[in-house]
Amino acid sequence: MIVVKYFHEEPAAWESGAEMPSPGSEGAREALDAFLARPRVYRGYLSASEPGRGISGATGIARPEAWSIPLTRVFPDLGWWTVSGVGPSGQVVAVENPRRFLERAAGTLLVAGSHPPDDALAVRCLEALAESGPSGRGPRLDLALSGCVVFWTEAAFHGVDWALLSPAPVAEAVRSALRDAWALPSRAFVIPFREARSEHRFHFDRYDPGLFGAYEVQPVDRGGS
Repeated sequence: MIVVKYFHEEPAAWESGAEMPSPGSEGAREALDAFLARPRVYRGYLSASEPGRGISGATGIARPEAWSIPLTRVFPDLGWWTVSGVGPSGQVVAVENPRRFLERAAGTLLVAGSHPPDDALAVRCLEALAESGPSGRGPRLDLALSGCVVFWTEAAFHGVDWALLSPAPVAEAVRSALRDAWALPSRAFVIPFREARSEHRFHFDRYDPGLFGAYEVQPVDRGGS
């Protein structure tokens, strides 16, 4: 049995360093208005497991198409790119088969958009994946605000999971794509991040399989009545 889990925060409290202004500070009203008017981004995290085999990690399961096909179907009209190299020689290159790229984690960064991302920003985004805090998040935020969907790898127990940042909501489209996916021996869940802020809840498929029944994606009934 495969379990596919998509966690989301929409919109995301994911800033590159902006802080809520203090109420009593000078220019607080103007600063607060600017803070609240900032562009929104939407965050997701795709993981998968095979509890019966003790496997936990999107790329570690035997049938990664259980999640890669629905995920790529969410963005049917976008082009896909990654970054080859870092520093001055780094450049954006097209990805012809994003599904295979995701399944094999052929790189740590994947970008989807209506046009190729800016080379310098995409290279900086790749370089910043090794950094923590606002300096590491900033390039991904800037790339998403430029209109791209940004995917990057996160370490899992087996292989990697995929996180994403998008300029538009994604969760409902992911839910629909998982619902419409062809039948595999799998279960799928679309869960708000706020509900899974502990290891026990994130790995509910291992510790408490019935925990998120309310967020389980029910497959389309293709039978007739």
